[in-house]
Amino acid sequence: MNEIKAIIFDLDGTLIDSMYVWRKIDIDFLAERGLKVPPDYEQAIKTMHFETAAEYTIARFGFKETPQEIMSIWLNMALNEYAHNVRLKDNAEELLKRLKTLSVKIGIATSSKPILAEPVLKNNGVYDCFDMICYTSEVGLDKRHPDLYLPRSWEILWNKGKRYNSEWFRFIYNHRNELIKQNGEKVQTFIIQVLFHQIYPYMIFERVYDKDFISEVEQKVRDLNFNSLSWEQLLAMCNILHLRQEKKYGEMLDLWGKIVPNLPNETLKIKYDVTLGRLQDMSEAEKKQAIAYLEGRMKGMGQSLLAKYRHIVTELSDYQGILFETDGLQKALAKARKENNLQCSMSCSYPYRSLRVFPEFAKPHHQSFRFQIQPVLSMELVPGTSY
Repeated sequence: MNEIKAIIFDLDGTLIDSMYVWRKIDIDFLAERGLKVPPDYEQAIKTMHFETAAEYTIARFGFKETPQEIMSIWLNMALNEYAHNVRLKDNAEELLKRLKTLSVKIGIATSSKPILAEPVLKNNGVYDCFDMICYTSEVGLDKRHPDLYLPRSWEILWNKGKRYNSEWFRFIYNHRNELIKQNGEKVQTFIIQVLFHQIYPYMIFERVYDKDFISEVEQKVRDLNFNSLSWEQLLAMCNILHLRQEKKYGEMLDLWGKIVPNLPNETLKIKYDVTLGRLQDMSEAEKKQAIAYLEGRMKGMGQSLLAKYRHIVTELSDYQGILFETDGLQKALAKARKENNLQCSMSCSYPYRSLRVFPEFAKPHHQSFRFQIQPVLSMELVPGTSY
């Protein structure tokens, strides 16, 4: 039993003792039309979904009613019995509850309508035992067809398949066409999101570049061939990572300018843009290209975002000043005054790391000047004072 992960039950005649209801309906329904139930009739319709059974009955006996009219008659005949009188098969309740204690997933595949199945399961106290219930009427397939189980199984797959390395995600990826056919674009969106989360840590330098892994994800993305904007963006991000590692910054920035501003999430755009400040080994032309991109992004920004982007631009600009994170504040100030250049740098908390103080903020002839890190810190630097 420990090797069994899931069980799918039939409902009528397996879990519930309901076949008498349908036999009686068949007898009464045909008797009202002056007919007896043929010996093979029950066997012929028992795996069909409701509408197909109605269509079969009309075709076989030449009735004038529509399938919807036939189904309405059958439902009205069955409703009271299912809601109040139909009981579980012997030992069914004990079996279901035992399976739940063993953490086995339990499902139902039935040709009954939800209006019949749900009341009988609730009335017998076992409705909450089931992880999924598949209705043939919702899919248009009978119980012998495997695609019947895909729509409701997606609820389980979605919860289990969020980890890239899990067998659940591999199943989703390998069966994506069938799952998309039955569940729509949400499957496509899910796969893109899982693959995106593999690339994201590399984009923001949380992980060290891994060519083999990124290429593996990139190939998976290519094989999807979804032909959607999110698919194109994810593929471009894989390419950006390769170009960044190869220090082909010009090509990277060309692609960056086409992709990043069009991402759907503004926070994500900012996180990506901030990483440009770390590429200090860019050539002068590449730094100018990056700065031009950032300045374009700054248009129309609020003050808080402008501060972040100005900092990135600052990191990419050339400085002749002294970093007092290396020399210490007093030595840096003394050296800067001697060289008539009060461009200094200090380390502080993100995102103001290595913030520069430009001459327009600190004139050499001033007896004191304001050294300001907005919005974190503001302090007065006075000659002869220790800091």
